Parts: sequence; C-alpha cells; structure tokens
Amino acid sequence: MLVFLTVLLAIPTVARAQTAVVPAFPCAVIFGGHWTVPAGSDVVVAQRWEAKNIGLVQVFLNAQTTTLRVNAGAPLDISGEYVPISAAPGGTYFTRVAHDTGITLGAGESLMFNFVISFSHQFLDGFTLADETSHRPLFFGPGVAFEFPCEVTAA
Repeated sequence: MLVFLTVLLAIPTVARAQTAVVPAFPCAVIFGGHWTVPAGSDVVVAQRWEAKNIGLVQVFLNAQTTTLRVNAGAPLDISGEYVPISAAPGGTYFTRVAHDTGITLGAGESLMFNFVISFSHQFLDGFTLADETSHRPLFFGPGVAFEFPCEVTAA
C-alpha cells in the first residue's frame, strides 16, 4: 500500500487553468475597454440579455446574430451558444452566452476581443426608454446594435 501511494504522489499532474469570465458590456462600457484577470486564467467572454417578459427574450434570440473576434482573428458566430431562457429576480427574464476563447494568459500577456450583436429586425426589451421626457420605449435594430471591444490583461 505504501508503494502504491508513493507511486501516485510521483505521477506528474496537469495544472488546470482557472477560468476568468469577462463580461463584454461592463468591460467595454463601464471599465473603458480594459479588464484584468489573474495570471494563468483561461479567458471566457460572456454577455447577458434581459427583458421584461419571456416573449421579448425569445424575440431577442430569434433576431440576434452574435459574433466574437479574438486577437483580430476571423469573427466567430456564437449566436447558437445562448443558454435557455431563465427567470431573473424581479419578474424579468434573461439569456446569456459564454464562449471560451481557448486562450490562457500568463502574467503580462493580453488578448483583444470584439463582441458584436446585430439584429435582423427592430424590437424592444420592454423597459429601456428612448428618453426620460417622452417615456417612449427604445427599439433596437435592425443592424449592428452593440459592439463591445475589450483588452484583457493577466496580472
């Protein structure tokens, strides 16, 4: 038994990278296009869409084309990677997408991504207003509605 345990301890193990989920909208809009992850992180790009009711989230899923470009590579269509619709606190509904870039960043390394959502037709989310005066709803689309560029750096 002691020999078996000694052999097990001598077998090299494969170090697993930790996963760092980088939310596209906050990175691009709130943090000025820069996000820091721990060194050794496998970078996953994520985004969420929330709407007032389940039907409006389904309209989003039917109308959207979502692409992700990493390090100036070809845009990858990730439209089919959204998870099924779920209920959110407060009676709203959401879906989200998370795509593993396949890149693990070492200390001081970085990657650039551009996350783009385009729509085939016009629709709304049920709670975003066009302005604070008229209280008319804001319609998204058609065409490119959101573009979130981000540089991710490992520290």
